[in-house]
Amino acid sequence: MPKHIAGIFLISVIIGFACRGDVQAQQRYEIIAVKGKVGIIRTPVDRPLQVGETFTVVRYQNGTRIEVAQVKVALVEKKFTGIKVIKPLQEAWLSKGDLLEVEPLTVDDRLENLDDEEPQRIGEITAGKSGAPLPSEDVATKPKASATESREPDSRADHPSVKVKDTRWANRDLMMGPIHVVQQNRPFVGPLVALFMPVNALVNEMDISGQAGVQVTTLLRNQTHLRFGLQYAPLRLNPALQNRLQQLGLTQTSYFLLMTVSLQQYFARNLFWSVGGGIYRLTDIQILDGSRLQVSKNYLGIHAGAGINLFSTSSSKWSLATTGHMYFPNNTYRMFLSFLLSWAYAL
Repeated sequence: MPKHIAGIFLISVIIGFACRGDVQAQQRYEIIAVKGKVGIIRTPVDRPLQVGETFTVVRYQNGTRIEVAQVKVALVEKKFTGIKVIKPLQEAWLSKGDLLEVEPLTVDDRLENLDDEEPQRIGEITAGKSGAPLPSEDVATKPKASATESREPDSRADHPSVKVKDTRWANRDLMMGPIHVVQQNRPFVGPLVALFMPVNALVNEMDISGQAGVQVTTLLRNQTHLRFGLQYAPLRLNPALQNRLQQLGLTQTSYFLLMTVSLQQYFARNLFWSVGGGIYRLTDIQILDGSRLQVSKNYLGIHAGAGINLFSTSSSKWSLATTGHMYFPNNTYRMFLSFLLSWAYAL
């Protein structure tokens, strides 16, 4: 093949490769982690992103395309990019699995990127450093330092950043500083301790007691979780009631076993409210003159409360909650409060 024909062919291939983005459809990148209004995607290798660019996040449900929110690029690093909601288009928050729709670059955009000696996406990304300029900084207007000039050290302590252990966890929020984002669609299981506090008529029968148990929570959809709980409480009798029974020569011991299921709805980041019901099993053991009588009864009960999740690591969390309980023995009702502290691990 003549050399000039081979040269023309090579140039045509290069131009065709550079122009293929002009005819591509919108590119979509999956959101792999979410914290409130902030989402994390893997930094695209085929489409450079710039801090401040705005795009649309979409969700597909039953084959229907739903626009969730308009977002802007808040931070770009070598492997991961942070986006932040600037205009919600639906009541639902960002969710893991949503798609960021990105327009492909034009030929002029590609040539402009090739001319940049230093990527504007994030400072010194090729050097492997994790620091990044604030999204509000005008990086393009900064003069480049010459080889003989010393660069001014970056003030990275005040800059937000996104640090990722693996593709599932984001360990820093773009607005609130260091926190731990837990992948909410994994089930959590762990122990709990609680304080049993009788109220209303139950005060005349029981005293403040301790509880222990275990709980399992799993994500249903969006910010709604399903919780299963098992709590055991050796109850202390009201001192006045206990004295009366002792005068009769009677000793009584009581136990509570709570088997509950509830819905937890999250709001304002890590706060939640819950409502549910279950079986409240009360066991009384009475001893009189050496004779032992055990009576166990199951009652239906309901409960509601509120709490907060404190994420201690990327795969575990501490929870604080207050719950009001009501159960219905013998055509009446009894009420008590539970102040609960729990720890759970993501399976």
